[in-house]
Amino acid sequence: MDINCDLGEGEPAARTRQILRWVSSANIACGAHAGSERTMRACLKLCHHLGVNAGAHPGFDDRENFGRKEEAVSGANLQALISSQVGKLVSLAQAEGIPIAHIKLHGALYHVVERDKDLASGYAAFVKERFPGIRLIASPRGELIGAARSCGVQAWGELFSDRAYTPQGGLVPRSQPGAVLTDWPEIRRRMETFRASGAVSATDGTLLVLDAQTVCVHADSPNALRIARFLASLFRAAD
Repeated sequence: MDINCDLGEGEPAARTRQILRWVSSANIACGAHAGSERTMRACLKLCHHLGVNAGAHPGFDDRENFGRKEEAVSGANLQALISSQVGKLVSLAQAEGIPIAHIKLHGALYHVVERDKDLASGYAAFVKERFPGIRLIASPRGELIGAARSCGVQAWGELFSDRAYTPQGGLVPRSQPGAVLTDWPEIRRRMETFRASGAVSATDGTLLVLDAQTVCVHADSPNALRIARFLASLFRAAD
């Protein structure tokens, strides 16, 4: 099981380094919702030094709302966002001789694409053409994972360790109470349950089976470092 974390989003440099010691993939903010050329370079170098897969984390160009406010987006708009942000990270990485392994959409852009079959299909096809060989990280129950695999793009389903799930398998919106999990024993139990059964509990107690190859911890979660350490012990020991 891969362990991924969204980084370069304004967290202290020491926190970036600490978390990278426990994860296997880093989703690096590409300068739109957060980050800068300086933070991108720093994250890339840390990934290379620590043996972590470096990936792109593009989102809506909306720093005021941290890319978490939904916007209307066309296929052409989406391609422009991806080309600009991922292209910048790829260029910086190539200059350092560091490969980019994956792309994971950020925040509202992630959810907009996961709900729209046409956007998902167009996005997957565009990545195949513009960034061949780069895999996508996607929701196991969204539109993107099937769209990617059907056009020959590798895709990993993602489980969120620190977010609550609706009974339909989506994430509880951050605007609602309890969307971000902060109770450490609860987080620990749900990850142990997933390791044993491949399922997590939704808000109503429903068990959701999720075909996930990677599990996410957010760097801005209250227990981020503790979660990352636990996930490493849980899944790497099992491997």
